[in-house]
Amino acid sequence: MKIQVSPAALVALVAGSIPPHAAAQADRMVKMCLFYSAPSGHARSDPIISQDCTSSHMHTFYGPRSIHPSTSYDDLRATPPDLSTTPYEENQSLYWHPSIYRVVNGEYILVRNLDSSPYYRWDLSVDPVAEPFPPGFRMIAASDDPGADGCGPDGNCGSDSLHAMFTECCMLRNGSETCEAWEQSQIVFPTRSCDFLGIALAMPTCWDGRIDSPDHKSHMAYTVGGNVADPCPPGYDRRLPQVQLFVRINNYRGGTYVLSDLKDTFHVDFFNGWEEGKLQTIMNTCQPQPQGVNEYNPPCDCTPESLEDEGTYDGGLTSNEASAQICDSDIKRMIVDEDFDQISTLPVYGGSCQGEPMIERTWPTGLTADLFSTDCNNPITTTSTSSTTGSTTTTRSQTTTRAPPSTTTTRETSTASTTGQTTTTTQSPPRTTTGITTTSSSTTEAPPEEEDLRVIACGSGERRLRCPEDVDVADASDVHGVRCCRDCANDGPCSDIWRRKCGKFDDEVFGTSYVGTLEECAHEATFYEALELCEEMEGGRLCTADEVIQGCTKGTGCGLNSEMVWTCMYLDGDCESDMECCSGFCNGGACDEE
Repeated sequence: MKIQVSPAALVALVAGSIPPHAAAQADRMVKMCLFYSAPSGHARSDPIISQDCTSSHMHTFYGPRSIHPSTSYDDLRATPPDLSTTPYEENQSLYWHPSIYRVVNGEYILVRNLDSSPYYRWDLSVDPVAEPFPPGFRMIAASDDPGADGCGPDGNCGSDSLHAMFTECCMLRNGSETCEAWEQSQIVFPTRSCDFLGIALAMPTCWDGRIDSPDHKSHMAYTVGGNVADPCPPGYDRRLPQVQLFVRINNYRGGTYVLSDLKDTFHVDFFNGWEEGKLQTIMNTCQPQPQGVNEYNPPCDCTPESLEDEGTYDGGLTSNEASAQICDSDIKRMIVDEDFDQISTLPVYGGSCQGEPMIERTWPTGLTADLFSTDCNNPITTTSTSSTTGSTTTTRSQTTTRAPPSTTTTRETSTASTTGQTTTTTQSPPRTTTGITTTSSSTTEAPPEEEDLRVIACGSGERRLRCPEDVDVADASDVHGVRCCRDCANDGPCSDIWRRKCGKFDDEVFGTSYVGTLEECAHEATFYEALELCEEMEGGRLCTADEVIQGCTKGTGCGLNSEMVWTCMYLDGDCESDMECCSGFCNGGACDEE
């Protein structure tokens, strides 16, 4: 079934996904919205289906980097927050789905420009009310499971029946969002492009009390009718929160796409990793926001982010800066040694334990940062068990370095005894002067460049400072992170990469870490490169120091909360020194062109 959705019906999509028709239920719904700016990794692993060997197909994970098949609840809880893409430290749950591939000229290219939003819903009008997930709870849900169509066990689909699955192709034009949506078991990959393609699957909520079941499904059941507050089928007299995983392919390019299992149905896995007692506290304290009867998407609540925007309770949660994705080389070193990107044949099999074997785990419960490469272009090469930290040692090749990407220059030099000797010098960008090693003692360094100082600020803001200083100065030729700002109220509504993070300071300022025309992370850019990246974006600009310090870009992705980012003020901004101004000229207390 193909459905046209009006812009008015899609307002709620900014905060949470809404099916193409509303659900028939009471007005006591509570919705908690979590946002994962990127996956934690991609691997042929499934810690629910098989903990002893590889999965039958690739999966894309969100949450902790603990994605080895042997992962346990204790592993999830022991994951350091800086090794997880979770937005809140207390939730180290793991969510995953079949990886998505774009097919181009016979090659399968892994889709990486993804984000996801797990939406938790529970309705206080039901009796008994929902309980929190117990430690170690896990489940799998598929779009063609019994009851997922909202028709109940007798197959009667009423006018208010709600399908658990839908796909939508959304376009952002002139400040409005228009989507074409499909509410059905089969996933739809349009051949045309979309600003984003949304894929949403709601998991069942009726529970028989078991932590798991042999098929990882039958301990759960969908309500009769599909709505959260609808009755449960016989044998399922307890309830858990509904988890709806909403996955977005940003800048969807159209053409041919497939799931890694080559099926036309979609499935989602959930492995509970909540801190014990925390979800119970949230469910006890968070109260329904004002909403209409039968509303499936009341305002988001129960998190610090929703409190800032429109909520009433911050959930007592600790915000976390998402880690980067696991490097492909680390997946091949720690889980299964096989190629999975830009390949002619997908690694898909009829069951688990086929294809390249699982690499046995050598590290203890939990993870440490030294297990992972910090530069995917310069990866760790081996993992062993002969270590002094826990039981794991990571080894890099002798040529491995941890410096930023470097440039190599070759120059001809001459001395009294040697003519035309070639010397190779490696330097870290963006500096243009370098010491040159030659056989002559008369070689001199280039004269120093003229100093051009600019203001940098900590990406986390000053409230929860994650850098040694909240603000500092750096030479314009140094490299730092890039976050951009935009005045959405003046320039019109922003696309979903722009996020309002400092409403109490300035409710018109939105920020993003996905910069430039390609909307990518930029950790190492000079000041002038940063300036250009922000100006390439419609309405974009470098943030002022005050905006960064006040948290206008905190938590917008790319792991920049613990890094210093470039700032400056545009024309007519109040200033005390040249370094504060984008132009570099502070005249009479205001930024000017010259």
